[in-house]
Amino acid sequence: ADGHSRPGGLPRRIRQASLAPQLKKAQASAAGSAAAQPVADRDAEEVRTRMSALQRGWTAGRRHHAEQSEARSAGTTTGAAGEHDHEHENEQNENEGDGR
Repeated sequence: ADGHSRPGGLPRRIRQASLAPQLKKAQASAAGSAAAQPVADRDAEEVRTRMSALQRGWTAGRRHHAEQSEARSAGTTTGAAGEHDHEHENEQNENEGDGR
């Protein structure tokens, strides 16, 4: 045994073993400067608003992907199935709530 393998014969991971030396140095200095920066206080309402926007984006992306998949399975790539229904989206957003 060379000290770098486990009893099962699998190699043991050594962090950053294949990382270029100049990147090791840059990463170490960046970690030191990041720790010195204070953490910004955020208003709960700001965080809630940002998370709601993120959730709306995910929902819109999933809906868009589903519409594209339906259009592909129907054999069409343009037309009514490919258009985005903004009125329906606004109704969805109003009904989602604020996550509380």
